[in-house]
Amino acid sequence: MNNMNQSFDELTHLDLNYLPMLAVLLKEMHVTNAAKKLKVSQPAMSQMLKKFRHLFNDPILVKTKDGMILTNKAQEIKQSLEPIFALMVDTIENRRFSPLTAQGSVRLVMDDVSARLCTVKIIEHLKVLAPKLNLQINLLDHNSFQKLRGGQVDFVISCYDRVPYALNHKVISYITYQDVSMGHVSQDKELKRLVYTHLGCEKSSVVADKSLDELIVLRSCLLGSVMNALSAPNTVAWLPYYAAKVLDGECRTALQWKGHAEQHALKLFWNDYSEHAEVNKWLRNELALLLPTILCD
Repeated sequence: MNNMNQSFDELTHLDLNYLPMLAVLLKEMHVTNAAKKLKVSQPAMSQMLKKFRHLFNDPILVKTKDGMILTNKAQEIKQSLEPIFALMVDTIENRRFSPLTAQGSVRLVMDDVSARLCTVKIIEHLKVLAPKLNLQINLLDHNSFQKLRGGQVDFVISCYDRVPYALNHKVISYITYQDVSMGHVSQDKELKRLVYTHLGCEKSSVVADKSLDELIVLRSCLLGSVMNALSAPNTVAWLPYYAAKVLDGECRTALQWKGHAEQHALKLFWNDYSEHAEVNKWLRNELALLLPTILCD
């Protein structure tokens, strides 16, 4: 009891602004994790640990083979102030975020068709729920995931099969793909394949005989280029059904879907270490609900 009272007395000399940092540090028992929770830099949190060690004349945290643990004095401090610490940590972890007052830019990467279908509806959605946010859309390319890791964009929408290193993802829908042509496909002629490199899903079914040779004649991330080339004889492309939504009536009618249809998972990718973590957490939930209603209805 005397040790506990001594720890409490030492706390009376602590700047109250530092108390939340002490609360989180004792809960996390890890400088880096505490820094992330408090949204401060790791060096700043390390400096705070030095202050606490000096104030209490105690290491506070010590390293063992099983990881970092609290010293006896740190455990006494934590125990004596448990109710106050619990309230502080709960407040820190559950800061009320209001999209109505959130500001800044949201940088979203998607393919050209999705952008045409979704941009206006996303803007309308944000105008109601988060009027101070503005939307920036970039087209998907081979550098998109690198930009996401580097914090240059906030979200990537893709059917990419593998999860790139240091990124998280959520499956938000399933997109149906099928081979399509705009004319007769001859069985005795070489098949001209158009590759639409838009969502990271370049897999192509075989229209007819598996022994039929295929020649890739075009790779493009633009649907317009693919559709123009698709008018050539004996030409096919592997496209998502929703691509037809942006075509005019005559072009849509001319499409001839062939072979077996396949479904591929549409994923929303993000970086957990974004500087706009609260905005992004809210927005990714909104996008996960909104995008499937646009692309899959």
